[in-house]
Amino acid sequence: NNFKRVIILGPSHHFFLDSIAVPELSYQYFNNSLGDVVLDTKVIQELQKSLPTVCNQYQEPFEVEHSIEIQIPLIQKYCPD
Repeated sequence: NNFKRVIILGPSHHFFLDSIAVPELSYQYFNNSLGDVVLDTKVIQELQKSLPTVCNQYQEPFEVEHSIEIQIPLIQKYCPD
């Protein structure tokens, strides 16, 4: 498979959100035991700017949320680039 971009969607188990949370731009990567997964901050910024009532930047949900952690190693294995 030749994917250019992967978008991870997951529920928030710790915060009530009435919109889609995207990481703040200072958040550059997700880290796990297999290494870092670099975030496409340019696309995140474009989403937030083009859909301001739908996509909002939050940091807190990404610091404690575990729903996307399961997805990241699979992405690293099958989409290493």
